[in-house]
Amino acid sequence: MSDSILGQLGQIPPAAALGGLGLGYMALKGNQPPAGYNQLSQIAYGLGQTGQSLTAAGLGGPLPVGAQEALASAEQANRANVRQQYANMGLSGSTMESQAQQFVSDQRAALEFQVRQTLLTEGMKATGMSAQDLAQLIDVSNKETQAFGAALTGFAKSFAGGL
Repeated sequence: MSDSILGQLGQIPPAAALGGLGLGYMALKGNQPPAGYNQLSQIAYGLGQTGQSLTAAGLGGPLPVGAQEALASAEQANRANVRQQYANMGLSGSTMESQAQQFVSDQRAALEFQVRQTLLTEGMKATGMSAQDLAQLIDVSNKETQAFGAALTGFAKSFAGGL
């Protein structure tokens, strides 16, 4: 019965058997993503998309609908207020009213700049967080690869030492 598989297994040195068990475990485990990989990947993707959108708006692209509407609404209200004030003073259409309306335009431009600056800053933060999340995924994957390599090396050393 020494030619049978069970008989041959009994001849494997204990160190090689232990190394083989570790290698077998890693092989059975397979190349599975680590725990939390899918969630972290989705978060990183979402942050990356959000960061790109915010950064684009911050660099002069279209503003988010809510921000655009808020700026337009504030400008319209300020323009109406200026018209009313100058009408009440009997100065409708005057140079002073035109200058006041220009000031309203300048205020809107300044406020839009602040909004874009905030969007750019937040977009860069989101993109940075996305990159950090992806770096974590790569790190976990590298550790898994190193663990498999260590198991393989351990098996090879114990098997070679047992011969």
